[in-house]
Amino acid sequence: MKALIVLTGVLLIVVPVAFNFAFFALRRSFDYPEILRRPAGEILERFGAGGRRLRATWYGFAFTALLFIPVPVLVYQLFPEPPWYLLVGTTLGVIAGVLQTIGLMRWPFVVPVLVRALHDPDATPAHKDAVEVIFEAFHRFVGEAIGEHLGYLLTAAWTIIVGIAIIETHLVSPWLA
Repeated sequence: MKALIVLTGVLLIVVPVAFNFAFFALRRSFDYPEILRRPAGEILERFGAGGRRLRATWYGFAFTALLFIPVPVLVYQLFPEPPWYLLVGTTLGVIAGVLQTIGLMRWPFVVPVLVRALHDPDATPAHKDAVEVIFEAFHRFVGEAIGEHLGYLLTAAWTIIVGIAIIETHLVSPWLA
């Protein structure tokens, strides 16, 4: 049980710190998240100019979401007699991590393909317009709708459910006394 507590505690510290580190690295190198509100062509150009280092930073950011996936399961296991709703919350937390990972993985996997297509020497203006439309559609659906909105909404739901379970079960009551 002690190893479970230590592992869970370490992940509860490391994941948010790593997330913020990657977030600030993207802010510094890519003007993230403000860049996301700019025209698709500008976003793709900036991404292309960022090269391997920027792509690696996006991998790192996605990895923080991936690292979150076991956290709800580990937290669930800390409860000697978890309330029924905590299983629902745990499921929502795992789904949140998966959705955030999917949303962030578009950057190292899909965006480089679009940048190459945009810079194809044989690309016509219509081809370039199509690339930008594809980026915009994928960005809005996979990034904003799935990764950001659903991923963060489910993370918030998991957090609230865990908080309620902690209060209801008095899991931390010895520390509050």
